[in-house]
Amino acid sequence: MVSKNKAATKIAFDKGYRLVNGEAISPSGKKLKLFYSGKYLQFGIYLEGKKKAISCHYLVAYQKFKDDWLLNDKILVRHLNGEHYDNFDENIELGTSQDNALDIPKEQRIVNT
Repeated sequence: MVSKNKAATKIAFDKGYRLVNGEAISPSGKKLKLFYSGKYLQFGIYLEGKKKAISCHYLVAYQKFKDDWLLNDKILVRHLNGEHYDNFDENIELGTSQDNALDIPKEQRIVNT
């Protein structure tokens, strides 16, 4: 079963929304305003008459990996440099929760424990 957030990401992609060089782009080519929700950047779209937040890292993951990511709930989106606001294509990868934890620089992991 696909999570609601992943399903909304696929719908946004199918409608033509993209993340290019860290910027959210509408189907008409307009740059969208980003906002933080917790530690992640998001943008809003309307789905079925309601505003829905789309996580930028989710859209990048879907653009790169399509159904490999969408259909596996055990696979997480990783920020390779540990920076959650860095949604450039080369910083986004898939992996396990252990992989994700190891993406945080060692010095920061020590501080967090």
